[in-house]
Amino acid sequence: MLIVFEGIDGSGKETQVNALCEHFKSQRIQYILKKYPTEKAKDVKSHLLGEKELSGEDLFVHFLKDIRTDQFEIQDAVSKGKFAILDRYVFSTLAYQGVPVGYERGKSAISQMGFLNPDLVLLLDIDPKIGMARKAGMKTLDKFERDLEFLAKVRENYLRMQKERFLCDDWLRIDASGAAKDISLQIQKEITRLLLR
Repeated sequence: MLIVFEGIDGSGKETQVNALCEHFKSQRIQYILKKYPTEKAKDVKSHLLGEKELSGEDLFVHFLKDIRTDQFEIQDAVSKGKFAILDRYVFSTLAYQGVPVGYERGKSAISQMGFLNPDLVLLLDIDPKIGMARKAGMKTLDKFERDLEFLAKVRENYLRMQKERFLCDDWLRIDASGAAKDISLQIQKEITRLLLR
């Protein structure tokens, strides 16, 4: 099963990804974990840190190239009965780079690239102001994290994808302002529901 965690910065993705991994370990469930962008996406990292300036189109291409490199490994794991957990995926690329590139244009490009379709997309939804405050309490904000107006547009793109069920029939929108433990239990119940279907 391919499970994707999505949401704007500060929505608690890392917390929930780690919680699910710990749950799987306790249940001796096999899984692989991928977090995007990876360390291989050096240009992307440099842009986020303000060391290099890339256009929206360049970022769009770099993000998708980075994700594409793991497609075979993910498919192989799922075909062997393992879970594949992804911390961000092509939905992040469309949500974030869809702002400068254009939502419909980005969606059309991604649709034609043959990416693996997830079994479940968990959209951790939160008010950008709350997300920004959370991030600011943990670290120095990067280029995306400190732009409130931009994050509001990113959130709109996420909600649009969820409404359209883009690349996945099962999108679960979760109120990410709730207690982390309650969110974790909700996620576990949803995965169990899919397995029993």
